[in-house]
Amino acid sequence: MSSSPPPRPRPPIEVSPLTRDDFEDLARAQLKAMENDNVYDRIYPVSKRPTEEVRIAHAIQTRTSRPFPFSPSSDSFELKATLPGSSKLIGFAYWVGPTDRTATLGGPTPEEELIAEEEGKKEKSEQQKEKEKTMDLEFHKAFVGEAKRARREIMEGREHWYLGLLFVDPAYQGMGVGSALLNYGISRADAAGLPMYLESSNPGRAVYAAKGFEVVRMMEIDDENEEGGKLRWPAMLRPARALEKQDP
Repeated sequence: MSSSPPPRPRPPIEVSPLTRDDFEDLARAQLKAMENDNVYDRIYPVSKRPTEEVRIAHAIQTRTSRPFPFSPSSDSFELKATLPGSSKLIGFAYWVGPTDRTATLGGPTPEEELIAEEEGKKEKSEQQKEKEKTMDLEFHKAFVGEAKRARREIMEGREHWYLGLLFVDPAYQGMGVGSALLNYGISRADAAGLPMYLESSNPGRAVYAAKGFEVVRMMEIDDENEEGGKLRWPAMLRPARALEKQDP
C-alpha cells in the first residue's frame, strides 16, 4: 500500500520589497516557474526560443528599461520572498493597490495614459527588438487584451486589490512561499474592506480557491493548440471581507 510523501517543512518566509539587485534572481526564478507552462510556451514558442542566458538577459533589460517601481500607484508592491538569513529570491508577487477607476469604467487613469504615451515614444532597444523576434506577438496581444477586457467588465472601475503576477521557484514549492506572498495582499484588502481580483492559470486555480477566491468568468481566446480551439483560463474574485474589530 503506497502512502503519500510527508509534507515539506515550512520555515518562516520573509516578504520584502523587490530591489534592482534582485533582477537577475527574479529572471532565473521566473524561467524555472514557467517551464512547461502552456501560455508561456505559446507566447515564446520553442521553435523561436533562444538560450536560457539570452532569455535572462532579455528579462533584465526589460526591467532596467522601464520605471521602477513598475506602477505609479503608491499602493502597488513588487515583493520578493526569501528564507531567513538569505537574500536569494524564491518567490515573487506583484500587487496593485486600489485605484478608483469608475470615471473611466475600469480603463487607465489620465496619469497612466500619459506614462504609456511617453513610453510609446521611446525607441525600442536592439535587445528589445531581438526579444520580440522570439515571441508570438499576435497571441500575446490577444491574451493580454482578453485579460484586461474581463477585468474592466467585472470590476467596472471599483476599488479592489489586484494580483498581477505570482510565482514560486519550483525548488521551493510546497513550503508556504505562495501563501506568504498572497497573505501580504489579503491582509491589506481585508483591513480596507475591499475585494480582490486575479487571473489564474488552470493549475493554480485550487490554490487561490483555498484562499477564498471564486471563479467569476472563464476568459478565452482562439488557440488551435488547445482542445476545442480555445484557450480558457479563470478570472477569480475574492469578495470584500473587513476584519472584525476587537473589543477594547
